[in-house]
Amino acid sequence: MQQLAQLRVRVAITLGIALGGVPASAQQVLLVDADGGPGADFTDLQPALDAAAEGQVVLILPGSYSQFVVDGKSLSIFAAAPGVAVEGRCRVRNVGPGQRVVLDGLKFHSIEGTALQVDDCPGSVWFEGLVVESIGNPFVAPSVGVQVSDADNLVMVDCAVRSTVGEQITTNGSNAGLQVLYSNVYLFDCVATAGLQNFGYDGDPGVEAGSSFVFASGCRMVGGRGSDGKVFGGAACADGSDGGPGLRSINAFQGPGSEVLLLGSVSIGGEPGRPSSPACSPGAQGPSLEEFPGSSIQDLGLQLPPRRLELSGPISSGQSLHGTLSGSPAELGWIVASIETSAVFVPALHGVLATTSSGLAIQLGPLSPAGELDFQFQVTLPGGTPSATVFAQGLLLSAADGLVLSGPRATLVVGP
Repeated sequence: MQQLAQLRVRVAITLGIALGGVPASAQQVLLVDADGGPGADFTDLQPALDAAAEGQVVLILPGSYSQFVVDGKSLSIFAAAPGVAVEGRCRVRNVGPGQRVVLDGLKFHSIEGTALQVDDCPGSVWFEGLVVESIGNPFVAPSVGVQVSDADNLVMVDCAVRSTVGEQITTNGSNAGLQVLYSNVYLFDCVATAGLQNFGYDGDPGVEAGSSFVFASGCRMVGGRGSDGKVFGGAACADGSDGGPGLRSINAFQGPGSEVLLLGSVSIGGEPGRPSSPACSPGAQGPSLEEFPGSSIQDLGLQLPPRRLELSGPISSGQSLHGTLSGSPAELGWIVASIETSAVFVPALHGVLATTSSGLAIQLGPLSPAGELDFQFQVTLPGGTPSATVFAQGLLLSAADGLVLSGPRATLVVGP
């Protein structure tokens, strides 16, 4: 397998990396600019994605864009800067074995139900830095923030997802912040929140795992508030409904049970719905965890908080890639870097390895008394390589926990 090569230490923790044999499309990076500025190839996303070759990179300038579908094609889709907003219902589907889709830095919003859906993807899907809000309407149910079905390898890093049901809407479908069905999903530093329910329904789960494997590190999962009591047909009053669970682990449609592993994650039950008048009762606070028979939720229970990695980017070839590895004072840190991703849970490393064994492990040194280590890589693409997506992850040696993986990060390197 092709890999990062030609590593040399320059000074202390300033490193130079040359990326050789990077798997990339021969096509140049496609630039999308809603304003049609200089150098723009397209002004909206779907035409750009349709025109993109297998494995091509699409770079998006800040602006407002229409909904899109990625169907059966490897693509890396990066926001060039904050402020890329996508309105409508988006979908990633049919990503086949050996293919990979990356979405990084986009903000999704839908008033017509689920804003981002992933389905039928045996290949790798990577979401990073996404903000997703889904709001239901009377004609579309359910309204899940992000819905995942039949995806073998989805990594979500530093994402915030939220669902809610708008006023005057009746729906009995799931409105979870994140719903995972028949899939393997790996969450790092994510927030998933279910919003307010309406018309007598209990709150929905922040995260719902159905017949799936879910790993969550450093995440926050918040159940939705139960609906408030509403009086109909001359009734004197109406009780409030119960809040939803922060995390629900179930057997989906009589399928196998779910397995959920937690590392430094917080699960909070939703607030109770209010009664229509003091004569009736409020709902109950939602449970933090809801575990159905045949499914399991396990806290890995490390002694110290989850470790984090931050990376700059996108960057141009020849520039320095800056990063910070965070953990506990005096822990010894490495960076594992790769141009491929395939997430797998590694119990001996107390986490999920989201890079591949074909990458490099680079020793950085001990963390500072503040529990941080700043570093930089100079990244140079070989001639003729238009771009590369680099996946990196920290590995720390702790006296309390042994070897521990940090959350991963991806960044884009663009050629000259």
